[in-house]
Amino acid sequence: MVAERLYQGDLDLSGRHFPRCQLLNARLADLVSETTFLGNRFKLSTRTSVRWDMDLLAEVPYDETFFDFDPPSLWDDFAAKWRLGSAIDFGDLSAYLLEYHEYSKGKLRLQTLLLTDLPPEILDQIMSLSSVQELRSCSTTCKLLRELALVHVYKDVEYRLDSCDAVDYHLMKSFPDDDMYQDNVSAYVRGIAFSQRDSLLDRMRRVTLRNDILAQTQHLSFSEDWMAEMWHWHERLDCTFHDFVGPLIPPLCAHIRASPLTELTYRTRYLYGSAWKALTLSTSLRNLRLFTTIPMHVETWPLAHSVVNLTLVMLEPNQPDFLWDVIPSCPSALFVQVRGPHSRGTHIPDGVFAGNVAQPLQHIRRMDLRDIVAESLAVLAAALEASGDIPLTHLTVSTAKSHIKRDVALQLVRSLRHAARLQHLRVLGLQYARPDILALLAESAPGLCELVLEHQPSIFRKRRTTNYWPCPSFEYAPFLSGFVHLQHLSLNMGGLDLVYTPQVLPRLEDGYDGAEEEDNRDFDQWYDTYPRTEEDPRSIDFISDNAIWATARLFALYGMALETVSLGDSDIMMSPMAWAVDRDPEGKPILRDEFTAEERSRTRGLGSFSLNTKWVFDERETQRVLGL
Repeated sequence: MVAERLYQGDLDLSGRHFPRCQLLNARLADLVSETTFLGNRFKLSTRTSVRWDMDLLAEVPYDETFFDFDPPSLWDDFAAKWRLGSAIDFGDLSAYLLEYHEYSKGKLRLQTLLLTDLPPEILDQIMSLSSVQELRSCSTTCKLLRELALVHVYKDVEYRLDSCDAVDYHLMKSFPDDDMYQDNVSAYVRGIAFSQRDSLLDRMRRVTLRNDILAQTQHLSFSEDWMAEMWHWHERLDCTFHDFVGPLIPPLCAHIRASPLTELTYRTRYLYGSAWKALTLSTSLRNLRLFTTIPMHVETWPLAHSVVNLTLVMLEPNQPDFLWDVIPSCPSALFVQVRGPHSRGTHIPDGVFAGNVAQPLQHIRRMDLRDIVAESLAVLAAALEASGDIPLTHLTVSTAKSHIKRDVALQLVRSLRHAARLQHLRVLGLQYARPDILALLAESAPGLCELVLEHQPSIFRKRRTTNYWPCPSFEYAPFLSGFVHLQHLSLNMGGLDLVYTPQVLPRLEDGYDGAEEEDNRDFDQWYDTYPRTEEDPRSIDFISDNAIWATARLFALYGMALETVSLGDSDIMMSPMAWAVDRDPEGKPILRDEFTAEERSRTRGLGSFSLNTKWVFDERETQRVLGL
């Protein structure tokens, strides 16, 4: 509750000031008074329902408590007046009020510095860094903040149709479970969906008439999920995709054409040709993110010359998708990211990177291909071979429902010799991971600064953090000497450290009085203080094989430029088996498990499940490369 923040000291942009406190207390007094009135007008009842049990992984019955008011409309009127959602009942509200009552016994923590006391130039800088929601909050506070917020509030415009927030699942659950249940649910969903669509359509049409808004908009987002296959709402709407989404496209295109956009996000089931033509007319658009499907080839579509960063996410796993055709249509793209449907992956088409007059590999610097069918990586390798010298510096490849076997792996690695400037390489899903692949990689891409390889022995072990590699770790180490510039190495090698102490056998004996209490006391002490292993009184004089630590040090002995090593997740902050590498005067490695801010930043976003936002070209880099 907002009132609790006055006692907790949480700061929001409307401020913690005494007049606001008085206003909130007055409203709370009315709420408490009406809640007290309701307290004597209900009876408790229980009904059998089901819920998901996380231990049994199944639905189990339980008794759910209900508040039955007399008359029944008493609570409905109260909830409507105070804008309570259907997920909150009388018990929840009472608990919230009791919690606030405990907070209110404390001292008010009001602000002593007002935003309006700051110089206008600092306030303007604050507004330029604020989100749209924060700007809207500021614009309702006072005249000064409103004037400053309005300068930036329309920089980001979002058109959103969100079924998850709109549908009241508790209300649908309350419909009578009879022959008309499905019809009632469908009628309810249609009413909500079309009401939300019509409201958004009115808003979009109003915006297209506001030249001041159109002139400010730099980031535009259009998002719709009612027709998405994963939610299955379209089965209840009783209309086609064009009938539901089509009316929104003309005002969207008008906004795209009239604004100096630098970023556009388009998220809906299909990409309209008119929307594509509108964005190709923009000379300022740098970032294009498409979460959609193209059901047919689009060779005749116009080129989007201004797009520098291109993200393509395929949504429909069960339909043909020609979203790949967008890549040749962006002749200035420097960063390209493609994500296929994770449930089945996506094939790299033959005509995208090779045999195409656009020759995308001649201008792409950074490429991130996710959820690719492994066999189709041979298409990428052939394209690299046919393209001659290319400017590629960053490459990520990951697979879905498949893994990269020997022939494809070696073909892909050999093809990298045409990317002489390649510095960052991530390959996830390697089934073939013998030492000779490192030797070939050092020969094909000796300039690597960052190398991430994840071995996947089986398609059923895709999401394991580590796997046991096919050969002993010492067989891989010598080939690291071929990477003279390699600073970060990540291999998902499984390992096991064992510690032996003089107290091992006595500690395993538990047949004497007080053994359990002693163990519990020692465990509690360890849990509370987190001592280092060498500081644990039970581990003094210990002997350890330290296999994982020794493996990392062995790699650092051969990789003379290594600064960080991870044998788990490639993001060192997500891996318990990661070390920074220092060097003594003789160059011998000294491992360190505490990282500097620079070391953490360098590997952040490289984890297996991370999106590569660090590879996006900013305006300064774009100017340097393209002069746009």
